[in-house]
This record gives sequence, structure tokens and C-alpha cells, in this order.
Amino acid sequence: MTDWPVDILPLIHRLAQEKPIAQGLLIGKHQTTPHWPGEWQSIALHELETLAFTRRYDLAVIALYRSYYEDNLTANNPELPTNHSDSPNACKNQQVLAQGITRLRDLLARRVLVLASPEFAATLHALGFSQIEQLPQNLVIWQFNILSYKQVPDWLNSKYWANPENWNKYRW
Repeated sequence: MTDWPVDILPLIHRLAQEKPIAQGLLIGKHQTTPHWPGEWQSIALHELETLAFTRRYDLAVIALYRSYYEDNLTANNPELPTNHSDSPNACKNQQVLAQGITRLRDLLARRVLVLASPEFAATLHALGFSQIEQLPQNLVIWQFNILSYKQVPDWLNSKYWANPENWNKYRW
């Protein structure tokens, strides 16, 4: 993980204490994770679209800051050239990334960590991610955990609406 601007190993260990990580998926350059708990598979960003759904990973980690994701997208995908944020190809890059993150969230991993620059905040928030940590390098760590995605509202319980004991007692 030497080409990432921050060391996220303490966060990975903290998450492993909350819920053990047997299998993890690291999206980006093919890297080794010798000190990370569990067994990790590393794939390139462009391989995310075609990764077969053969197992569900406990945790997936992806970095989304401009120099990192553009280098990874364009290294093996020549039809997506490195570009500026105002060009039409930038929108295509954003779509490819959003589709990949959605695939991670919905199919491939129980929990997803995204190390992202502020320009991705709206996209990640729209995809249901929550900000868990602000880093000094102008980066934010986002998380999607299906178990804590939505807080249960107060009214969603048997006392107020789906209580069979109150059937035929009150007229609505």
C-alpha cells in the first residue's frame, strides 16, 4: 500500500475487531497486503466490471482520488483516456466508477471502504455510503455496511402499526 497517501492498516484492524475479515478484496493496482487480517485478493480497477460473483467478500477497499483512479482506469482500458474534469470522458470515467462501486456494494462485498477525494462526496452519498473519517490529506474515508445502512425509524414497530393485537380495535 505504499502508493496510497495514507496508511489505512489501523482502520482495517479496527474493522476486523468489530467483525472478522476472512476474505477481502483490494481494488487498484495489484498489491500485497501482508499485515492485513484475513486472505486478500487484489484486482485492477478495470477488472471490477467482469469479476465473477463466485463469493462474497467480507470487506472491499477502493481508492478514489484523481491521480490514483485515473492511472488505474487508463492503464488497462485505453478507451478511457486520462482527462480533465470538464471533458465528456470525465463523465464516462465517473459512470464506470459508480457502476463498479455499485457492483461492489450490491454483489461482491458485505462492507465497502472507499478512500476518496471530496469531489466524490455527492456520488458516494447518493450510493448510500456514510463518511466515517476525515483525513488531513484532503481525503475522506466512506463506508457502506448493509447492516447499518438505514436507521430503523421509531414508528416501524408492532406497537404503532403492525400490531395484530390492535386489529379490529381501532378504526383508521
